[in-house]
Amino acid sequence: MLEVRILLTTCNSYVLGMAYGPRVPEYLLKEMECPVCRDYMVPPILMCKNGHNVCSKCRGRIRLCPTCRDNFIVTRNVALENIVRQQEFPCGNKERGCTALFSIENIAEHNDVCGYAKTKCPLRLINCCSWEGHKNNFKEHVQEVHGEYIVYNPTFHCQVLSRNVMFVSHFGELFTYHKRRKDGIYYCPVQLFGTSSEAAKYECEFKLMAANGKDGISSKFSVSSYSEDFETIFNSGMCLRLDGKTAQKFLVERDLNLTITLSKL
Repeated sequence: MLEVRILLTTCNSYVLGMAYGPRVPEYLLKEMECPVCRDYMVPPILMCKNGHNVCSKCRGRIRLCPTCRDNFIVTRNVALENIVRQQEFPCGNKERGCTALFSIENIAEHNDVCGYAKTKCPLRLINCCSWEGHKNNFKEHVQEVHGEYIVYNPTFHCQVLSRNVMFVSHFGELFTYHKRRKDGIYYCPVQLFGTSSEAAKYECEFKLMAANGKDGISSKFSVSSYSEDFETIFNSGMCLRLDGKTAQKFLVERDLNLTITLSKL
């Protein structure tokens, strides 16, 4: 109990002098990590009967404390929550060279799009590209290896009905367009290689025309961040969805007359 009081006293003293003193040392940062997911804990922070902490995300997935196997209580660790809110946290890719610091509210989004994070080429789904590297080097990889998949105009056509991937280089940014089929439904998301807040500055319009040039479908969607996984995008409905029968109706000589236009809001 004495140990706990000393730790809280040390942390609280640090919070009062944070604006002028050194950053929290590594051993105290470890106290702010969730023992389940190993991410820094975002308030609310929950406790077990013995005072061990866990993040709210993991608390909903476990029944007993992962540290001591005792039951949880409804009390939150308010002292630790206050410390977490005032601390700047290092990027999860600091060992790869990132030196950026962020508040607890912004660290997760940064980790998703950090240039030092590892990423895989989306063309691995089409032509088995095995490239994997830092996000900072991805644009260069696409330009050097997959130039035939890049378009430089904000309006482009997609005639292939089967799964495919395209890159759009425009507005000084790199976007990717996917078409995937799942359970008989074609999903067509457009994503920006950037943060969610940057992606929110853009929208994409889909126009699907029939052979007669009159009948068609037109829909607009927000552009998503490349950090968002496909299942989340599919389930949110934030992309074009075509069932197989509808897609067949709009085939023109076995090609899909689909036009996609990117615009900046």
